[in-house]
Amino acid sequence: MTDTLRIVTVLSLLCCMLVCAGMARRRRWPFGSPWEQTVTLRFARLFAAVVEFVSTFIVGWLNVRAWHLTRVMLLWTATGGLLILTSVCISKSPAEGTDVERFILIFALVFSIIAWWQVWQLWRASLAVTRMASEPSHESVIRVVRFGPAVIDELCNIFEHTDDINARTAIVEALRQIGRESEGVLKTFHRAAHSKDALLVQTAKQALCDVYGDDSIPDKSPDGLSWL
Repeated sequence: MTDTLRIVTVLSLLCCMLVCAGMARRRRWPFGSPWEQTVTLRFARLFAAVVEFVSTFIVGWLNVRAWHLTRVMLLWTATGGLLILTSVCISKSPAEGTDVERFILIFALVFSIIAWWQVWQLWRASLAVTRMASEPSHESVIRVVRFGPAVIDELCNIFEHTDDINARTAIVEALRQIGRESEGVLKTFHRAAHSKDALLVQTAKQALCDVYGDDSIPDKSPDGLSWL
């Protein structure tokens, strides 16, 4: 899901730049004095641009892995898209705009919808993890595994702060299944590198062996994880 976030945020920033450039010549505002119209419209464009830039920089270029921060930045991206859409609609009706302006409007709307859909997926994943921790079962593990590497951070966080043997067993099984793919095993390693929980570290080691084999551990393990 990280690659999807990167693509969405970069394209959202591009959309924001196009909208701001296309609206630079506009000074019309349906409410208030001419001074209020200009200031309000400029503020709306500036705020939308800042929101998009911050979310793009943090999620895209810094490649944030923190579960809670990823959700916050994605919400910012979605909000920025809605602000762009609103500022375009208020500035000029789409029916009165040019073909380019209508295309930009649709572009902003589409990526705002994509961002909100990603927020919905993250919320569903978080809910599935919480339910699995509270009511461990084979079915709950399967539901969590469907979300893939995106839930690794939250699984590890719950694992480190619970004493429920059944919950820890279910989380280990989920991590092992997710770790069968390369992206999942690497994210498990990065998370285990900052953990002092012996069972979590052992799970990461076993996942590495399953994916790369015992002889490949020194060569394939990520930076900073040679201790595995």
